[in-house]
Amino acid sequence: MVLGIGIFFGISLENIGIQILIIIGSILLSIWLVSYQRKKVFDIIFEKEKIRIEYVYNNKKIEIEYSELLTVEYISAPKNPTRNKIEFKLNGNIKKLKFLSVADSNEYVEFIKFLKSKNQNIKWKVFPSDNIMNHKLQEVYGFKYR
Repeated sequence: MVLGIGIFFGISLENIGIQILIIIGSILLSIWLVSYQRKKVFDIIFEKEKIRIEYVYNNKKIEIEYSELLTVEYISAPKNPTRNKIEFKLNGNIKKLKFLSVADSNEYVEFIKFLKSKNQNIKWKVFPSDNIMNHKLQEVYGFKYR
């Protein structure tokens, strides 16, 4: 989109030097945006003993113990895919990651039971609070599951 807008504005001008500068600028901005987004792509794997995060394009790997996991949030917004957000400690700092939901409906409740068996201190959040997932978690853990 950035490249298309740059070419459109570049062609609409009469000065050739400015046309070239705008097109080159839009190409460089497009390249920067793609490389920036590639750095953020990761796979998250919930293993028996730890959580492993592998960044796809830069070979960076992070391993998190379940005891370092602080918060798990279920986010279900209209017209958007359901997401999870986790907060964890890494080298004394609190980090956050958002990713597509691990599971839906009853499978998500099983996922939470799995995480709860690994760390009893994890805090749970559901957004929005009137989401059906909030009611399913209350059925299992009561009103004070958070």
